[in-house]
Amino acid sequence: MSTDYRLMKQGFLKAADELKIFFKDKNEENFVQLIKQKKKEIIHKNRSPIQRRLKHQVKSKLYYIYRYVFNKY
Repeated sequence: MSTDYRLMKQGFLKAADELKIFFKDKNEENFVQLIKQKKKEIIHKNRSPIQRRLKHQVKSKLYYIYRYVFNKY
């Protein structure tokens, strides 16, 4: 059995939004802050500095190629 972590992440983020709305009605600001913090941790957990650096290098090279090709004439 394979586990699709992307779907699990999306499901948790959706549930977190619904919980945030529910607890906001009850003025539970501490819980809302906790939900926001956990969402940020989940979103940024899989982004290592190496991945960001490689992504930036790829984007900069693609941008350079794009400029070279379309500004050549």
